[in-house]
Amino acid sequence: MKSTAANKRQRLTREERRDQIIEAARGVFLSVGPRARTRDIAEAAGVNEALLYQHFRSKEEIFEEAVVYPVERVVTQLAADVAALPDHLGYEMHREITESFIRELLVATRDSVSLLTTVLFSEPEAGRAFYRNRIWPLIDTVAAIVTRNLPAWEHRDFDVETTVRAVLWMSLGVSIDSELTGREFDPEVVARQLTELIFRGLLAGDVGGGEIGE
Repeated sequence: MKSTAANKRQRLTREERRDQIIEAARGVFLSVGPRARTRDIAEAAGVNEALLYQHFRSKEEIFEEAVVYPVERVVTQLAADVAALPDHLGYEMHREITESFIRELLVATRDSVSLLTTVLFSEPEAGRAFYRNRIWPLIDTVAAIVTRNLPAWEHRDFDVETTVRAVLWMSLGVSIDSELTGREFDPEVVARQLTELIFRGLLAGDVGGGEIGE
């Protein structure tokens, strides 16, 4: 009599089996990093190693599917949202959109922080390549929009690209802190606080008013 596990394996379609392997591999890579063995991935997926290679050409391809592609989808969506923003924003609209973007960024980094840190920090060269190829274009897109809208509001002189990078890494830092400490955060509240901090620092004079944390 065949075991329940064997029957379950037979019932899965090829696509379902592939998804099962990807899900299992994701957990292994998050636990061990890119140096995880295919034997560990197969064991976690409940299959033999030979079956892995019926679905994937290499361990590197499994890593791409399980870890890199989900992060790429997050970054791509953020870039598309930013690219759709209008030009010639006044102060209030610029501030409102900035807060909305930071909120989206916080949600995105919070929901994918384990994958992000694995991609960026597990393998230095691969992390640098991902940052150059995926994160830099997002920074450039945001910086270009901010630059086009600078004439619409009074502000101190500042380096736009440095400011955008700071916003990105503040958001990621909040998510990493939450992941490491187990302390949850409210993206709505944090986005409002970071926006207030940024605009207070960049305003010429006392335009806008308000207190951080209001």
